[in-house]
Amino acid sequence: MPARRGWRGEAAGIPPAHTRAPSTAISIADRTPARRPRPGRPLPQTRDDFPLWPTNGTLLKLETARPPQWPPPAKRVIRAPRGPLAGLGAMMIVALLAGFFAWTSAEPFWMDMGHGVRGTAEVTACEGSGVLRRCVADFAAPGRETVDGAQLMGLDAAPGTSVDAEMVPGGRIAYAGNPSGLRVRWATGLGLIVLCGIVLAWLTGGWRFDRLRDRLTAWGLTALAPLVLGAGIVLAAY
Repeated sequence: MPARRGWRGEAAGIPPAHTRAPSTAISIADRTPARRPRPGRPLPQTRDDFPLWPTNGTLLKLETARPPQWPPPAKRVIRAPRGPLAGLGAMMIVALLAGFFAWTSAEPFWMDMGHGVRGTAEVTACEGSGVLRRCVADFAAPGRETVDGAQLMGLDAAPGTSVDAEMVPGGRIAYAGNPSGLRVRWATGLGLIVLCGIVLAWLTGGWRFDRLRDRLTAWGLTALAPLVLGAGIVLAAY
């Protein structure tokens, strides 16, 4: 009986599995000799020391790199708030100034608003010269008592002269000049009161807060305080 070649799978048409001879090629990694660290030097870092993915199972959060700004944005320096003694002292001084400006502007304001009595002022005495000249007059109006020693403003007259003037009932100023001068007087006082509010906000440190909203609130409330004080004095002079 002739010897059967092949194996049983040939009858079923299955080709025999060819075995591959082992390769004798040497890889590049095998050819590279291992580096031995010298004494006293650290081991060289390989690519395996920096994995692309973390080993704890979390994903890396990739952020887009932003180009650096030049010049860098300036940071606001936040200063410590002022002490209570400095704030109270500034409030007292500014309150006195604002009260004085409101007191000198109250009567011109009400006369400009039409709350005045027309009458005659007789100049009794004058002193000083130029801008510093001051005159005193006796003001008399129909149906009202004569006011002695009223300060005459708006007109430079010699003693013994009688001029038409206007005065707030119970006031201390008799005005005999152009009505537009009244508006200039009380508007100047109002501007000085607003300036007092700005100075008070700066002295008390209202701009030293961190947030913009807090700074604006502190500035607004502090600057409003002299205006409220001046409005009270003007209403009291009505």
